[in-house]
Amino acid sequence: MTPSIAASPLITLYLTEKPSERADHYRCRSALYCAAILISAIGTLIIFGGLSAMYLGLLSEGSLSGMGMLGAIGGGCFFSHNITLFSKWQLDAQQKMKWYERLGVHLQQISHWDERTVEQFFSRHNRSPAHIQPPVMDLLHQLNPQRPLLALLPLIARYQLTAQFAGEWGQKAAEQQAALLRVECLPPESRDNIRRIHQSIEAAANKEKQQCVNLNAECLGLLLNP
Repeated sequence: MTPSIAASPLITLYLTEKPSERADHYRCRSALYCAAILISAIGTLIIFGGLSAMYLGLLSEGSLSGMGMLGAIGGGCFFSHNITLFSKWQLDAQQKMKWYERLGVHLQQISHWDERTVEQFFSRHNRSPAHIQPPVMDLLHQLNPQRPLLALLPLIARYQLTAQFAGEWGQKAAEQQAALLRVECLPPESRDNIRRIHQSIEAAANKEKQQCVNLNAECLGLLLNP
């Protein structure tokens, strides 16, 4: 008996996840990281504030032993490092929260599509629903037995939003390219530094754009037969 082949876990996730729930998840994580940043900042202020007071003579140096002093400095460095770490995680959670919020809005905007509209979407990209991999089609039938192609709407919304992001990053890169032309009019002493800044931003924008393009190519590769 031939074993059944399941759809890609990534495709399954994209088809079944709820953007509103994911946005709430990352909103909670962002709030937790903000609280952790606040606690770390308070800890840093208390420790280094106490050490500064000792240095200024406001507190007796005998209030801490040598090991206690080292422990206080280590604790202050630990809290200070945590501020940087939690800030990075909080920013990442905030960006993902905004992504899922936009995904939810976009999914709502195409929620009126019918199966013919889905077929037209494939046609615009020179593809056909007939090329959908059998395991994926089986999953679509499980999600929406009556109109299986409509189960693709979450994936289509993600594809379109990712393409939109690619366009936005491409526009940002073009703006930096145009700014580079204006740099040539600046005095030589400031030209090189400003040129490097614009080139760095342009390179980062092009990298983000390419990542979006790669994500959509991967998505279609997992969805359709070659």
